Amino acid sequence: MDNVIEFKNVYKKYDSVNVLENVSFSVKKHDVFGYIGPNGAGKTTSIRLITGLLEPTQGEVKVFGEIPEKNNIKSKIGFCYDNDGLYTNLTAFENMCFFDIVYNDAKGRDKRINELLALVGLEKAVNRRVSEFSRGMKKRLGLARALICSPEILILDEPMIGLDPEGQADIKRIINNIKDKCTIFLSSHNLNDVEELCNRVAILEHRILTDGLLSDILADDTPVVKVTLNEPCTYERLSGLLGSGASDIEISDKTVRIRFSQKPDLNTVTGFLIDKKIGFKEIGIVNSSLREKYFSLVDGENHEHAGN
Repeated sequence: MDNVIEFKNVYKKYDSVNVLENVSFSVKKHDVFGYIGPNGAGKTTSIRLITGLLEPTQGEVKVFGEIPEKNNIKSKIGFCYDNDGLYTNLTAFENMCFFDIVYNDAKGRDKRINELLALVGLEKAVNRRVSEFSRGMKKRLGLARALICSPEILILDEPMIGLDPEGQADIKRIINNIKDKCTIFLSSHNLNDVEELCNRVAILEHRILTDGLLSDILADDTPVVKVTLNEPCTYERLSGLLGSGASDIEISDKTVRIRFSQKPDLNTVTGFLIDKKIGFKEIGIVNSSLREKYFSLVDGENHEHAGN
């Protein structure tokens, strides 16, 4: 089976409010699937539908080709919670043992647990109480716990939130080490992490704004012209570019990003800057990022609803 998670025309309503509106997307085997959207967009509701904790108001959710709430698929899913869900009065090994008893028989238990703790870099903290752990260590232990059932799908809900750069690097390393062993469904607000880790992405704002291979999503966008100025410049001085084919201008200190509705024209931009006596150090064409794509879609969706 190619699709391990599938949403077909899914609606989820709470009272009179549609949290999910006609949502359709699929996650394929061994994808690292990024599921992104603003707060309240429906990400957590979607995860609860996948795990069978909720049923759709309308439409169909299937996991491994089956309806989650009516079939015993939970043993195939590992879930790493944002709040960790660990017992802080127990050691790392005791926490793992508690969850291993739920999913596995006793044969090979010690070996299995020690291998997972080593995978997440906690081999030297096996007998330490979790109350002594840093936030990053708790995150890694929570990830090890989610892997105890050898899941076919691993759901990660904000796995790097609140971590310092070293802790974030640890989680990324672990994800890259396990991505060939299971399908990963990654819900995150960190767009840079999603762009770095995921091969497929869906952007959600109650409905799917776009989904598919990340490379295809970004290829749909016209690249932008990036200019590094000698000194900061006002939007008003640059706004004349809008009459020369530019569709949007973004300014951040001395960096200017200019988007065109068609293929960017460096000669037009260079000529404009010289004519207006705006000094610059560097100019070039750069590819669109997931961050730019995300905000263009989400802002466009918000403007559309505001106008209705």
